[in-house]
Amino acid sequence: MLLFSFPCLIVFLHVSFNCKMKMRADELKSDKRTKVVALGIGSGVSDVELNDIASAPLTSNVIRVQDFSRLTDVEEQLRVASCTGL
Repeated sequence: MLLFSFPCLIVFLHVSFNCKMKMRADELKSDKRTKVVALGIGSGVSDVELNDIASAPLTSNVIRVQDFSRLTDVEEQLRVASCTGL
């Protein structure tokens, strides 16, 4: 059980997530005070996997960029996703 509310940002780097990561994301999402924002970096990250770990709504909690140099392109989207209320 979480003692305070906070969003959780999970970053993927060209790899598939493992079962433990999925289980942890599910655990975090079960606490309605926590939001999981999935950030995919690179083309090797699966949309299905990002959608599996992110909290709803996926349209605002799944963010993708092609590489690290593009993170500034989604800076505002990340701020809004991770700092707005649940």
